[in-house]
Amino acid sequence: MARRDMDAVDSQLLERARGTLRHSRFVRHDGAGGGDSGAARGGDAAGGGEDAGANAGAGPITGRLVSFSVIERTDKNTVTADLDWGQAPTCTCTSYWTEVRLGRGPWCRHVVAVLVKEEELRCQLIDLLL
Repeated sequence: MARRDMDAVDSQLLERARGTLRHSRFVRHDGAGGGDSGAARGGDAAGGGEDAGANAGAGPITGRLVSFSVIERTDKNTVTADLDWGQAPTCTCTSYWTEVRLGRGPWCRHVVAVLVKEEELRCQLIDLLL
């Protein structure tokens, strides 16, 4: 019986993620965690590219972080994912933190939408849902 309720929650989450994919704009920033120091994909004059996050800063790096601004009509949230799968994706929205606090999983509609949209992150979505 509990599984049936979880299926309903999962399908609602996927439906909300579908709406986010349709109606939001996604801006990728490589080298997340440095505030505005991450360069947008496609390169700015600072030479930011796909490997910018892997080479930025001194000291040990636990993974290659990338962040995405999910820009909606009335809101903007940031999803951060680790390309090396060292940590679960995070989001700045309140729904994400509610799900984490309740122990239902490290995701929200923004995380699911970003993981679906980005080809190099899709396998992480499968891993989270299994």
